[in-house]
Amino acid sequence: MNERSGAGASGGCGLDVRLWGKEHGLTHPYPLICHLLDTAAVFQVLWDVVLGDGVKATIAEALGLDVAEARSVVAFWAGLHDIGKVSPPFQAQVPDCYGPVRDDPGYASMPGAEGEKDFRHEIATHWALNELLGQEGYPTVDRILRKSVAHQVAQLLGGHHGSFG
Repeated sequence: MNERSGAGASGGCGLDVRLWGKEHGLTHPYPLICHLLDTAAVFQVLWDVVLGDGVKATIAEALGLDVAEARSVVAFWAGLHDIGKVSPPFQAQVPDCYGPVRDDPGYASMPGAEGEKDFRHEIATHWALNELLGQEGYPTVDRILRKSVAHQVAQLLGGHHGSFG
């Protein structure tokens, strides 16, 4: 397998371990996809061990899902919390990792994007997920809250460092 395992002639989407997610205090940068999957898995353990049945049922009811579906959906959301780390300003923080990605036409970005130091990954998460979740069919207007569900989920995940964009 290569660094872009799974990508093939069929045009399928592979996992690119060149995108890093964690590096502080580590001997090697940790791939973003691994961090996202770890987060989703840890969430599932927390759901199973920490939350009581009543809380699980309340969350499931609010989402209009059964408890097992709610667990999966919220774990999926947890796993998306750092998707904004794909952004050039974040990836450029580790130049040795960013070089090959920067030069890959599949990751083309606006010239100078990597220099936008004020564009934090959580803001990128909010913006990207609003668009991506909308494309995946999340309601644009919730019948009860009268707000975009895609935007609400994106805002929740984009606020994972304590402030919302």
